[in-house]
Amino acid sequence: MSGIEAKRKTRKMRRKDQKAHWLKHSGKHSTRNETDTSDETSIGRPNDVDSPLLFSKTIGTNFAATNHYMDIGLLAEANKSDIWEITPKNLVVHDNIILGNGAFANVYKGTLIGKIPLLMVNQGLGLALESEKLNEVEAAVKRLPAHADEQNRLDFFHEIEFMKRLGYHTHIISMLGCISNPYDPMIVVEYCAKGDMLKFLRNHRDYLLMDKDDTCPIHADMCLRVKDLVSFAWQVSDGMNYLSSKSFIHRDLAARNILLTKNLVAKISDFGLCRYVDSALYTAKGGRLPIKWMSIESLKFYEYSSASDVWSFGVLLFEIFSMGDGPYPMIQPLDMIKYLEAGKRLEQPETCPNEIYNIMERCWNADKDARPKFAEASSLSALF
Repeated sequence: MSGIEAKRKTRKMRRKDQKAHWLKHSGKHSTRNETDTSDETSIGRPNDVDSPLLFSKTIGTNFAATNHYMDIGLLAEANKSDIWEITPKNLVVHDNIILGNGAFANVYKGTLIGKIPLLMVNQGLGLALESEKLNEVEAAVKRLPAHADEQNRLDFFHEIEFMKRLGYHTHIISMLGCISNPYDPMIVVEYCAKGDMLKFLRNHRDYLLMDKDDTCPIHADMCLRVKDLVSFAWQVSDGMNYLSSKSFIHRDLAARNILLTKNLVAKISDFGLCRYVDSALYTAKGGRLPIKWMSIESLKFYEYSSASDVWSFGVLLFEIFSMGDGPYPMIQPLDMIKYLEAGKRLEQPETCPNEIYNIMERCWNADKDARPKFAEASSLSALF
């Protein structure tokens, strides 16, 4: 039996186990209250004060408990003829290669064989995938663990629908296809070989060449120049300009959520907090919030807009040009409002050009209407 056949057999056995487990533990009226809710503690300091997240109990309507959402079985049935659907036999999941994991989903390295749904929906994108073979593409596969409850599964299916709606952009992570099996759903996205930008910057911080005439003392691929950092910044601003034009608010823009391909193409990812808005402002309380990346109006009034994403972009610029430093290392998350209201902001990193820091300061204007638009950030590429 070949390696691929063995993986397929193992996957079939796992799906049977997952189906049995899910049928046993997920009744028709099951809710998140029946499962571990340790991620929804009362407002307070996280155990790790350097954590980007502050945890708070979610406030608001549980739409999954209303008729706004379809039953996942019906949703999966409706998706059978969907052009985005992948035949399970055409997807090889490398269970031994874990790219990332979270509270409710794991991400594995995978290989997608045959027709790529993304290319069927958007013809002419072959070269954009950075793949030598368009009938055998490296991928990242997000899947739920067997113990996921019905709410987790509903959220997962609606993430699939969100990714379909998002459309294609070079600097946004794209869904290659999906599997809507209610017992083992999967989201298959582009594989980014260089991983997340935060780790990449930190791994290369000793190899930043400040002078254009400097030569790399080691392998050339390990060295970065300021123009490379400017390129990262422009690529992210380009992707965010696209999101904003589609009326999406990301709400979690940070270096940890930017992925890099083997050719150093930056792609915005992690849309767990992303929302579609039909007005210029979105208001929401609760959830896991990236406190030190949030705008002052988001912290004080729970207001989110493209302008609050611009504030976060300024913090991302700080991360990029400091080669991965964390923002406000000496400030406790619960002290951020007081700190910002006093007019204090992040200091200029040693390796940050004045022109870039001027953009950062504009992004952190307390008056959201005075902040730059993402479309303006395209001028970054002309600075150097």
